[in-house]
Amino acid sequence: MAHALFIHGGALGDFLLALRLLPALRGAGTNGITVFARSSVLPLARWSGAEQTFDLDTCGLHALFGPSPRVPPPLQPIFARADLALNMLGENLSPALRAVGVARVVEVDPRPRPDWPAHITEQWRADLRAAGLGADAAPPSLIVPDVHRRDARSRLESCGLRSNRPLALLHPGAGALKKCWPLPSFLDLAERLKHGGAQIVFVLGPVERELLGSQDRARLAAAAPVLQDLSVESLAGAITHAGLVVANDSGVAHLAAALGVATLAIFGPTCPILWRPLGDRVSVVGSDAGWPSVAEALDAVQELGRFARPS
Repeated sequence: MAHALFIHGGALGDFLLALRLLPALRGAGTNGITVFARSSVLPLARWSGAEQTFDLDTCGLHALFGPSPRVPPPLQPIFARADLALNMLGENLSPALRAVGVARVVEVDPRPRPDWPAHITEQWRADLRAAGLGADAAPPSLIVPDVHRRDARSRLESCGLRSNRPLALLHPGAGALKKCWPLPSFLDLAERLKHGGAQIVFVLGPVERELLGSQDRARLAAAAPVLQDLSVESLAGAITHAGLVVANDSGVAHLAAALGVATLAIFGPTCPILWRPLGDRVSVVGSDAGWPSVAEALDAVQELGRFARPS
């Protein structure tokens, strides 16, 4: 039986969308999948059933990019049984993979083609079908191990979480400032949700320390408790205790969608047709034509249904 390699260099949101392609590798008759990706997203690969995972930056895969591609000794057992590789890292890697003995290399460009009219994952699936791989797959769905749910529960309780009130996690950041809904809108939405009975917790990652100045971070902290710099495991655990997640076009929105939590994704300059989170409980407001109003966001929250109470 073949073994498959899945190689991806993107951040949280793109990686979660790309997990939709893993069933195509399993359907190709493989007996296991090894994932090479950023260290921050590797736990999600394991939760998705990857047999082994490796950090792109430290595993030695760079040895494939030299004039004489070679497999570093720690990876040789993996490559020795790999018959198939799905390369989403870039075209320069594909010849090297073939040179070191991977029989079949399928290359999928993670970037949207200029004329692509649908969701980006449909483009990727079309590329797989063109390569002869079945690509019928549901959106990614993850189950968080209990240890991370318990850890997150402790963190939320330290923020004053009360079991008799529903929790809304708000993430006002993104990978770039241009993708962030104006902070006054987030603060206004938070106040309105509080008046509706919700508990609010803001979630900030390392990127937000650069995107948001100290005054903006102070405004958030004055409005509601703030959880900062969570690992992806802790973040996922916290999301499982929420009845609602509100986020920009960011990895947090995609993670909440993959966990089956009611998710409001706010878009501005980026296109939701291409990049919206995938899931049964996802609503999108805004578009590449402009930001939504707070009223539009509240209407979308109402359409998502009542908050689930913290478990």
